[in-house]
Amino acid sequence: MDTFWAAATSLYQFWYRFFSRLLLPETLTKASLIAPANKSVNPSLQSSIDIEQLEEGDTPAEFKTIKSVVENRLAPIVERKPIPLSTNLSHSTSEPREAVVTLLNTPMFQSSTKEFDGVIKSLPYGATLEILDEKRAWAQVKYQKLTGWVTRDAITTRVAQARPYFVIKEYCGPDSENTKRLRAMIADVFSGGEAGLPLHSEEYIYYKLFSRGIVLPDVEDRPRVAGSWQKLFKGVSGTHISVRPKTGSIMEYVTEEDEGHVAYVEAVFPDESISLSEVGIPTNGYYNERMLSKEVWQELKPVFLQFS
Repeated sequence: MDTFWAAATSLYQFWYRFFSRLLLPETLTKASLIAPANKSVNPSLQSSIDIEQLEEGDTPAEFKTIKSVVENRLAPIVERKPIPLSTNLSHSTSEPREAVVTLLNTPMFQSSTKEFDGVIKSLPYGATLEILDEKRAWAQVKYQKLTGWVTRDAITTRVAQARPYFVIKEYCGPDSENTKRLRAMIADVFSGGEAGLPLHSEEYIYYKLFSRGIVLPDVEDRPRVAGSWQKLFKGVSGTHISVRPKTGSIMEYVTEEDEGHVAYVEAVFPDESISLSEVGIPTNGYYNERMLSKEVWQELKPVFLQFS
């Protein structure tokens, strides 16, 4: 009987293995994400993983679920347009540009050539220009009411590099860069550079007006020291004198020690307090800025001069 059951079991195992191989493909012995041959599939989704090589709880490094892949593929596509390179506008003439003169006594020519009697104006250092056009080594510029041509190496559009830059409580001695630049701009009209003096308040005011395109009226009397301006410029064309401040006006007063002082009114506020910039406060050569209430500046008994 035992022999019979052994033979029957052997026969059963034989036929089981036979029909298993016939009816069940080998792919069922491994977990697979490969679709059946008769179905189409996106090649990017095919990924076969051998479960026998993984320990419990492990996840293959590159495994992606169907959900994550589909969500990825449905993500909105952002159109990336090429970013244009920045355009060099150094020679653009679409709009006028500001420039300043960087050489002393720069000639302005009537045309873009150096010809006989072609100079129409000699421009001072620091003069503010408007560039209208450029042609090779030349630039067509407008200065005040004049239009002409200057060589490009005599001007710069980097205005801040040519003008003085003042810092509160900074000493402006005869050899300081600010003093040299300012005196070059005003052509040292007060001869402060010639005398080797620190910067004076009168020179600073002349510079502030010059930067606005205003030239201090020429008068015969000398010296034009602070404290005498009201008398010197009274009745001169283009001069207006008042006891009330205006932005851009010049405040002049005389101290109890009989010393004159002039300061530039940067702003006048609704309560009639004023903002000043000046040289010579607290002492000669020092640059300063300060705010004065109406009550304080009225105690100084100043006058305010406007020039046009």
